[in-house]
Amino acid sequence: MRSVFYLLVLFFLFSCTDPVSEDTLPTTGSGSVAFCQTGKCVGMVMSDNLELTIKITNFETAVAILSFELIFDPEELNISTTSGGEFGEIDFQSLEVSDTTVTSFSFFGNIVGDGDLMKVNFQGSGYDGTKVRIINCIMIDANGNEIEEDLLIQHICYIDEGLLISYAEQLPGTLAESWVPTGNYVWSNKFCSY
Repeated sequence: MRSVFYLLVLFFLFSCTDPVSEDTLPTTGSGSVAFCQTGKCVGMVMSDNLELTIKITNFETAVAILSFELIFDPEELNISTTSGGEFGEIDFQSLEVSDTTVTSFSFFGNIVGDGDLMKVNFQGSGYDGTKVRIINCIMIDANGNEIEEDLLIQHICYIDEGLLISYAEQLPGTLAESWVPTGNYVWSNKFCSY
């Protein structure tokens, strides 16, 4: 049973349509995402005032159309504004969220290199434990062909800082056994499955 679990984890790790949580998301001076050493990556940074920045890194092959869905709990967070980044304005967006719809965004143009793709400003309260993630990512080149390169997609969550402290201090035992809740929640790209 464990081997099936590990195979599923590996499948999701290398899939474009499902986000993968990475350990870190500091950025470098060039605006690239530090967790991304090679290959195309999409990372997220959330500020304390609920401004989500979606960054791309290592887009060496030009992408003419980039489309994805942004998933979050609409009972905890609501989008107040969106804006394009270094690659231009958002060409299409659907912000209506219900039981059957999600937010979706599309960019048309020459998306290549590293930089901020877009910003999303949220409003909300009582969002402890919430997650924001990207799914159904599609990349199309200038010839209309889908780009089938690996894409690492990071998501972000609002978790108790005790998880991060326990991890940093490398306390004995598993993380599930060693962490102590602090009641102080922070945005993190680590441990979004807890």
